[in-house]
Amino acid sequence: MPDSDNGNGGVLSSAAQSKKEANADPDEARKASGEDEKVMFNARVPESLYSQFQKVCEEEGVAMSWAVRQYMRTCIDNDETGHLK
Repeated sequence: MPDSDNGNGGVLSSAAQSKKEANADPDEARKASGEDEKVMFNARVPESLYSQFQKVCEEEGVAMSWAVRQYMRTCIDNDETGHLK
């Protein structure tokens, strides 16, 4: 039978402590991961483009913001320049 939390540091208290430590300071966790601070990025696009992109993202099971960030990273990582004209 698995250990239970009887108040003496069982499984549940260990899990709670681990969660508390992991969530202690989100800014520190972000910095440790090497991730930059997030900024808001707004763009005006035609409604039809938005709707089509939303449908594609739903079909793929990804968030639209994630797909845009992935495209941005791909452009930067692959030094893809000149094709946005």
